[in-house]
Amino acid sequence: MRYYKGYIAISDERDIPALLHIRNARAVTFDQLCGLLAHDNLESVRRSVHWRVSRLAKAKLIERFELERLYGQPVYAITTLGLTLLESRGHSLVALPSTVERVVHRTQLFHAVELVHIRLALAQHGILRSWQSDLEVRSRNLVTTHSYAKDYDAVVEVNVAGESRKFAIEYERTAKGSARYEEIREVLSRDKTVDTILYLTRCALPACCGIARSCQTNRHRTQRSVSP
Repeated sequence: MRYYKGYIAISDERDIPALLHIRNARAVTFDQLCGLLAHDNLESVRRSVHWRVSRLAKAKLIERFELERLYGQPVYAITTLGLTLLESRGHSLVALPSTVERVVHRTQLFHAVELVHIRLALAQHGILRSWQSDLEVRSRNLVTTHSYAKDYDAVVEVNVAGESRKFAIEYERTAKGSARYEEIREVLSRDKTVDTILYLTRCALPACCGIARSCQTNRHRTQRSVSP
């Protein structure tokens, strides 16, 4: 078979999972993508991941943001062409269709990257069972009657002492005053769709994992963590 110049063969076993991780997270650093793929037992060799993202970027399926001054490495996000490809393979998201004008704003990159840091912290502590990103949560809320009460930044399931615990994450990069936190806590405490709501103002690996391990079965509990 003769292929046109610029044609790229897409692997359902390797390329599609990488594209899904990049899309669902909104943005990931190279190291984070390596960690996500390794956690899923899909790719453990960094050189292979580098080759993969390079060809996906060359095909304009993902976009590379030059943020080496901040992260020491590039940050990747999906493109509308990448979304179109995923939709053609049956991986569509109502909250982020390929018809969207802009997939991700630069102002969203830092928030997205730090959420992935939280995800990887849970994974590295061996307690993460599942992670629904904000795009997945929002899509579910748009299409099902059994929706969450809010478009959380993530809905997470962890394994603690052999038992499953499910909680929502709300994350902000900028701290607010104590009065504002009380208002937010009051709103979130009325949510009956999840057992626990973890409200983070900065990415703190020890605090995040510690709170995850202390999840209890009583409902409507909101926890707040602010790292120093």
